[in-house]
Amino acid sequence: MRRALAALAIASLAACNPRSPNTGASPSPSPLSTSSSSMPPLRVVGKGTKNQPVRFIESKGNREQFQIVTTSFESHGGPGKVVLTYNHVQITFMGKDGSKLFATAPKATLNQGTNTVVLSGGVHARNNQGMTLYCDTLVYNRQTEMVHGDGHVHITNPNGFDGTGSHFDSDISLTHTRMT
Repeated sequence: MRRALAALAIASLAACNPRSPNTGASPSPSPLSTSSSSMPPLRVVGKGTKNQPVRFIESKGNREQFQIVTTSFESHGGPGKVVLTYNHVQITFMGKDGSKLFATAPKATLNQGTNTVVLSGGVHARNNQGMTLYCDTLVYNRQTEMVHGDGHVHITNPNGFDGTGSHFDSDISLTHTRMT
């Protein structure tokens, strides 16, 4: 008896369906604009931990250009204009010649519009040849793969070189450096 009542209730509810009958034609989707100016800016926030940090890898062709490890990040902007801000970062820059520059800083900003990665708040770096670098701000140009440092620049190498200045320009290996 209960099954019969349940079947009757289901049949009654099915008869009350307010949808129009299926005509076989589905509505065509409205075209999406591909113009970047019509895309709204996005804001993305991410957090990791000391034991499980957030990792970003930027590649150019088939080669890693740099890797960023951070405890937190924030991204905002639209296509081609994204700005990512990282806190407590470790960045490894990889040169075309196999050289590496390992850098740490309290803050880093990747700006797609200027094609740069800016480390700030006191940068400490070393390369895979044992050279060390300290400066207030380090700017990495993603296009040229060169670095520029400003403020309290101090570069040393294992052979005894110890140089200080206000600014420097160099490749990733720190072997072609100009300091002023």
